Amino acid sequence: MQGSRNSGPKGSSPMIATPRAAATLVLICGSPDVGRVLMGTRAMTLDFMPGAAVFPGGRIEEREQQLSGLSVALAPGAPAEKFAAPIEIAASAAVRELAEETGLTLDELNLTTPLTCYARAVTPPFSHKRYDTLFFAACCALEPTSVPYH
Repeated sequence: MQGSRNSGPKGSSPMIATPRAAATLVLICGSPDVGRVLMGTRAMTLDFMPGAAVFPGGRIEEREQQLSGLSVALAPGAPAEKFAAPIEIAASAAVRELAEETGLTLDELNLTTPLTCYARAVTPPFSHKRYDTLFFAACCALEPTSVPYH
């Protein structure tokens, strides 16, 4: 699951970086009428997308474990079948990253929908860091103003 930048023979151009498996959670907070999406801002000191507004998420760790009691669904047409990790492991990574970035646990979220995998995106080959990311979405009953983001 680890990505890398391969270098070619001396004098040749560098090869394209291998994408790292990652997962992101689009969390829709509040009521269905006035839902808000939880996003954070990446630190300006980071070398990949500094200052960008992002959904919580990150790399799938080598020893990632499936969270018990996690309800996961696959949206029609979602391209997850050739992903580097099982969909349940990717969803668990997205929830772990949310907890690391906001302090929110699965119990606190009070999800009103299952985590639904709806998209996959791979960072373009010209990027020095690349990610192969599954995107999950879920609704929760939390009020958006009460959600912290570190």
